[in-house]
Amino acid sequence: MSESIKAYPLQWPVGWPRMESHQRSRARFKSGKGGYVEGGGWRGAERLGVSAGISRVLADLRRMGVDDADIVISTNLPTRLDGLPRADARVPQDPGVAVYWRKRKDTLHGRRSL
Repeated sequence: MSESIKAYPLQWPVGWPRMESHQRSRARFKSGKGGYVEGGGWRGAERLGVSAGISRVLADLRRMGVDDADIVISTNLPTRLDGLPRADARVPQDPGVAVYWRKRKDTLHGRRSL
């Protein structure tokens, strides 16, 4: 991807508005479904973790034909060696996430005769 966009610290897209911190609400992404458990209790779905959230975003971008090398996930979480956010870091004061990608133009495969 572009050398000018860094995964850490967060680089918010220029010209894109952000909500003020008092307007934000906690995301409601969950992994799996809740249900009754043996013994007669209800167990709600677990909150989605950083690693699972990243996996979902990457899977969607791959389905769109985007290569991993063309993706930058920018957050205020320190990054691992592969450039993705560390799942074990403490929750940052600014929870923003910006995802950048470049989709390469489709290339014609095979041969063409004139």
